[in-house]
Amino acid sequence: MDLFKNITNFLNPFGTFIFLMLGIFISLFFGISKRKWIRKFIFILVLVLLIGAFFVNIYGYKINGEFSNDLFKSGIFEITLTAFILYFAIVCLSIVFILGSRNGNFVRIIIIFLFAVISSLVLVISRSFMSFFNSLACFLISFFALTTILNDNRNFSLSGDIKRNKMLFSQSDISKNMSRFFISTLIFMVLVFFGFSILYGVTDVRNFLQLLQNIESGGINIIFSLMIISIAFFMYLGIFPFQAPYISFAFKTEASSLYFLWLFYFPVGIAALLKFIPIILILNKNLKAGSYILYILSAVILISSIGSGIAGLKTKSLRKISAYIFTLILSGYFINMLMLITGFIKEDNLNWHNVFNLSMIAFCFLPAAFIFSFIENINGKDSVENLKSLIFKNKFMGIAFLISVFSLIGVPGFLGYLGKKYYLDFIINVFNSGTNGLAVIQGWLVSGIIIIYIAVFTAVNLRLAVILFMKENKETKTGSSIIFPKIFYVLIGIFVLLILFSGIIGLLETLNPGINLFGIRITNPAIFIKI
Repeated sequence: MDLFKNITNFLNPFGTFIFLMLGIFISLFFGISKRKWIRKFIFILVLVLLIGAFFVNIYGYKINGEFSNDLFKSGIFEITLTAFILYFAIVCLSIVFILGSRNGNFVRIIIIFLFAVISSLVLVISRSFMSFFNSLACFLISFFALTTILNDNRNFSLSGDIKRNKMLFSQSDISKNMSRFFISTLIFMVLVFFGFSILYGVTDVRNFLQLLQNIESGGINIIFSLMIISIAFFMYLGIFPFQAPYISFAFKTEASSLYFLWLFYFPVGIAALLKFIPIILILNKNLKAGSYILYILSAVILISSIGSGIAGLKTKSLRKISAYIFTLILSGYFINMLMLITGFIKEDNLNWHNVFNLSMIAFCFLPAAFIFSFIENINGKDSVENLKSLIFKNKFMGIAFLISVFSLIGVPGFLGYLGKKYYLDFIINVFNSGTNGLAVIQGWLVSGIIIIYIAVFTAVNLRLAVILFMKENKETKTGSSIIFPKIFYVLIGIFVLLILFSGIIGLLETLNPGINLFGIRITNPAIFIKI
């Protein structure tokens, strides 16, 4: 009985890591094998371990509650982020197996992949600066090792000298874009380290908890360190005007690498960014510093939204459109910070908004991305023309794509509406307030930015919805249909049901504040505690 109790006490947060490390140790025995049955065995094994880690993560928190020491903290917010990362890991593993199961380095890819997952989870629960930097560095090394291996083993359907020439040209182009992306990430690490060095030298803090306890709201050195760290994260997340390396990499990279970029690289960056919320909260107590933060963030969101929107409307590449839509989703995190600074939402409620943005990626963006990838693979080209007449060629996928787009836009009755509702509430609140003072001016500023953001985001997505109904080109056979694999229908169907179910439940909760169907209200931000 005591042994069982000791084991259960160990589950949060370390039970998850046991499952993932077990996958690495078993895979090491087959690292040089290229047999087909071994690749299938490793895939099934790792899939089962990831699913097991997902449930152990939740179960460990349920029976033990929050875990905290000088190095790590695992509360409900960290558990939620861990659940999302494990979910993304399951999706990426499936994509790698489908697209690269014939790759001779498949087992090695899985080993590096599991190491990247472990590093990202350590970062999520890190409280000390040392564990934060080490886990972030290990994750980035693993990420670039993965993308390098995946892009070095691309399959080409050409033959003879043409195949070799095309391969060399494409490989050179990919390597160039990967190098730019790597240099951008390297600069990010240097800037973050430099910013932390200033912060440590001024305050002598060693973990994120001490940021709330030992830092004063004034001080030019603290403001300077925040500016450096902010620029670093703008580069990491590809926020305008630092989006060029990200867009180029997304445009040229192999398909499975693209999902690693969206589902691992950026969510881990968001998890790292959220660690610095205490600095913003402290500086916001100083009226002058708070005003600087407000106006800088406003300018970044405005420029990024307009730039990404115009580029998304002009380009004919589906990959680039997907990349710009993703960038707009990431801008939502900075809008949440603006709402926090202006006092519309509290620190606790910020967690709900940030988790909701992850839900947009996990359930609304992914179905559209899957459809993009499959159609690109069928037609052999990356063009928005691939979407034309999709609603007539395959009604199920066409309707599923529309549901995904409408959810991204935030149409009532869909999952995306739950987040847009809070933006609309903020705008209505500002319009209804008739008081004077600086707070009103700030409210009008943020409201205008949110309106522009929603308009741009809607325009880019509506363009895709309209293209579905446009006639085919003359080169395309009239009446031709697109046949998707059966498993594709199952996966997309699950996504659609989640979007509709969550959207309807959220709409019912909005219309009837007293409704409580499952013992918890999904629209209630209070379900999350402080970071």
